Amino acid sequence: MKASPLDKNILGKYFDGTISDEELTILSGWIEESEENEQEFLAIYRIWNSLEFEKHKEQIDISKELEIFRENIRIENNIPKSNKRRKIIISSVAAACILLSILILNTDWVKLFAPDTSDDIMSFVNTNTNPNFTATKDIQLILSDSKKVELDSENADIQYKDDRITMDDSKDIAKDQSSSFNQLLIPYGKRSTITFSDGTKVWANAGTQLVYPIEFNEKEREIFIDGQIYLDVAKDANRPFIVKTKDMEVKVLGTKFNITAYSKEDNNNVILVSGMVNISNKKTNSKTTLSPNKMYVYDKNSLNENVKEVDTSLYTSWIDGKYIFNKESFEHVLARLSMYYGVTVDCEAAAGKYLCSGKLNLKDDFDIVLDGLANSVPISYTMEEGIYKIKLLK
Repeated sequence: MKASPLDKNILGKYFDGTISDEELTILSGWIEESEENEQEFLAIYRIWNSLEFEKHKEQIDISKELEIFRENIRIENNIPKSNKRRKIIISSVAAACILLSILILNTDWVKLFAPDTSDDIMSFVNTNTNPNFTATKDIQLILSDSKKVELDSENADIQYKDDRITMDDSKDIAKDQSSSFNQLLIPYGKRSTITFSDGTKVWANAGTQLVYPIEFNEKEREIFIDGQIYLDVAKDANRPFIVKTKDMEVKVLGTKFNITAYSKEDNNNVILVSGMVNISNKKTNSKTTLSPNKMYVYDKNSLNENVKEVDTSLYTSWIDGKYIFNKESFEHVLARLSMYYGVTVDCEAAAGKYLCSGKLNLKDDFDIVLDGLANSVPISYTMEEGIYKIKLLK
């Protein structure tokens, strides 16, 4: 028999002592309805009982709370004790409720027993985000539906520490506790770094959406990205760091790696600089472990996956304002530069097929960069109505 859903409202009233006789009968009936319901309830007790209750005992008047519990909740008087099994069940349930009613009054309750956000962050992304990287030229830090901060610097630096958020060493605001998640939107032509309160630092490239909780929970540190980021993850053996994309999940404890996962591009990749990462692919249900100097590539069209050894500097140099490329198509190079500089480029197909190698200084103006590329590829370019038109020299 399939168990019926747990009525959390009734449980809440049960724990705070405001439950009515009718609701108490419903709750008791739910527990007795099936073995699965009973086990679910007892599982809650076992999990919470295994936590570090000792460190909270000085904050709680246990005798007082037990007396309040006994006065408000008399579960055994409301359920007939028709057999030995029922007595055992009610005894276990009562024990669980005593513990829960004590713990729920603790001031650290919300923080200590915060729900796992692994599913919540994807629900938030799917229902609350629709980034538009051309709507503004400024970097946007979205704190809630009603609060947004725009940063006009080329490479914004954001730091979370305690209950404050510091931006470019000039702006300082309090965290907005009304929202579970914050968003960072990096428009084309801009970059940003962000340091979380755990010490993890993230470099975010142009055209990137980054979603993260205001506070990491006690079990894991989880973020979502659509775009390209480089991470230097602070070590925490008790809380793995998880990066989610629409197709992948990358899990680490402490490491340095680059992940590129633009939803509009065909390929996703993960490049490991140091440490170790575990990659779970949602589409293929595969799991891959990367060692340093290895690159994982996933083709979203063919669902093909492969791992190869690479020179990591080719893929991470952008955080230092360099673009190093080796035998890449001119079309791909221009696509990356277009996002980085926030310009529109129209490249002739014949020119786009050329393979080229080089090292570009991304701090130079785009015209200077194009002049440098012209030394490798026989091209000419003109500016027409705000668009760079690139043609192959004949």
